[in-house]
Amino acid sequence: AASQFVTGLSSEYEGIGVEIELIDNNITVISPFKDSPANKAGMLANDIIIEVDDENIVGQALDTVVSKIKGPAGTIVKIKVQRDNQTFTYNVERNFIMIKTVEGEIKQKGSKDIGVISILSFSEGTYEEFVDTTNDLIAENPDGFIIDLRNNPGGYMDVAVNIISLFTEEIETAVTLEYVNGTK
Repeated sequence: AASQFVTGLSSEYEGIGVEIELIDNNITVISPFKDSPANKAGMLANDIIIEVDDENIVGQALDTVVSKIKGPAGTIVKIKVQRDNQTFTYNVERNFIMIKTVEGEIKQKGSKDIGVISILSFSEGTYEEFVDTTNDLIAENPDGFIIDLRNNPGGYMDVAVNIISLFTEEIETAVTLEYVNGTK
């Protein structure tokens, strides 16, 4: 499980480009990545995956289903989903997926322009993506920023600490580990 988690923090993999989670015992699409094979095929957020390559996956563990969906670029995986009361079947060609972990945009709130930066996970390239995205938004001269960490499952602690360090010139405590015996 730890190995699969670390692999998930890599910025590239071969698959269909979809984030899935186990919700109420259903393998549920959280979101297909923009311009990914899953997105282009028509898969949507909240689709419940019920079959992979004609195999019923209901009740299987999330990591088992993920391993069935991932595979070499250029190969096809057949995915059947339930959406509301309908089912849809997609033949999705796997490809190399570059995971973008930071997204940014300017949103208007009243008369203010706000730079919104979403950090989707603290992965290999997240720090560099954060700096690049922030610099792009600074060029648009926003009135302020919001950093959105909703649905961020975590990741590499050093990446999170490096991003936090961008907001202070003083040395601050970012993380404290406390052991069961009370040692910090």
